[in-house]
Amino acid sequence: MRSALALLLIVLALALGALWFTTQGDQALAAGPGGVGPAPVTGRGPSPGMTGAEESSSEEYRVAHEAEVITQPDPMSATTDEVPVLVGRLVDGAGQPIAGGKIMALTGWSWMRTPLDMEDDGSNQSWTQMARAESDAAGRFQLGEPLKAGQLRFAARAEGFAPRYLEGLRLTEEHPQDLGDLVLDEGITLSGKIIGRGTNGIGGVAILQAIERGVAGQRVSIPGRGVPLGVSAADGSFRVSGMAAGPWMLLLDSPGHQVEEVRGESPEPGESSGHLFVLELGDRIAGRVEGLPAEQLARCRVEARVVDEERKREDVTLHPRARRAELGPGGTFDIAGLHPGVEHRLTLWEQTDEERYQ
Repeated sequence: MRSALALLLIVLALALGALWFTTQGDQALAAGPGGVGPAPVTGRGPSPGMTGAEESSSEEYRVAHEAEVITQPDPMSATTDEVPVLVGRLVDGAGQPIAGGKIMALTGWSWMRTPLDMEDDGSNQSWTQMARAESDAAGRFQLGEPLKAGQLRFAARAEGFAPRYLEGLRLTEEHPQDLGDLVLDEGITLSGKIIGRGTNGIGGVAILQAIERGVAGQRVSIPGRGVPLGVSAADGSFRVSGMAAGPWMLLLDSPGHQVEEVRGESPEPGESSGHLFVLELGDRIAGRVEGLPAEQLARCRVEARVVDEERKREDVTLHPRARRAELGPGGTFDIAGLHPGVEHRLTLWEQTDEERYQ
């Protein structure tokens, strides 16, 4: 009887802890008095609705755990008939507008704060609920559906600037809500060339910023995944930006070559040139999927990953990034760029009606 009572008390304590975490994890953003105009330029000072501590210029991840008042602009100033849910403006450290910035926002609770600008591999169901926009010539942006009241996550990227991330905010039912002026710090730009074992350049190499805790201010580690930065030109030359100054880590993904992971450090904002990265050819696995109707095969892809036991080896460095291939006629597939002499696990994924894979 005592053991049953103790178990009941433990379950109750865990439930209360989960409730506290959910309710304390973010702060509500109250709409201010209606009818205010655009917020003034703030330079490197705090943005309206954000705390001053959130404006650290040395971190790429800016986490706003507290929020004051988000103002409610005049709905008549919206550029469309539909009243936006969330508006704001991107500016640089001098208060000048940033045009062409990529804006991403998502509402809803998530146990893992996956970066919103992470590559979309088609498996994350919540990515279909993300709102996206681009800042105009005045730096302004507005977001609408599918955002809804609840916990708000926000990300902004622009070429030449360190990205800006907001976490722990809450979107209310009153629309539109204004994030004010969001300052993006100057970032780093990397340029150079990607080659094979010969001297020929390799074009079409996807260049991603690796997601690793402690690198460039990131707070989570997701092995094998990254934030897309760009693609190498036909001659192998590249020039990518969008990272904060400090340590950096890139993933180089080229069909037919093994995934390469490169690290470096750029202490100051600006361009770092002359980088030379070398890729190694990889093995391939070809085969055919049988036993499924043609219409189902057309919705499938095959994924290859190094098995966990192999990754424990100390004599070779194995990258956890998955390699994928769509199915061809009759269910055939050909996956290249694999680690040679290493066991891989193959998984068949099927696309759902929401264009997600499961």
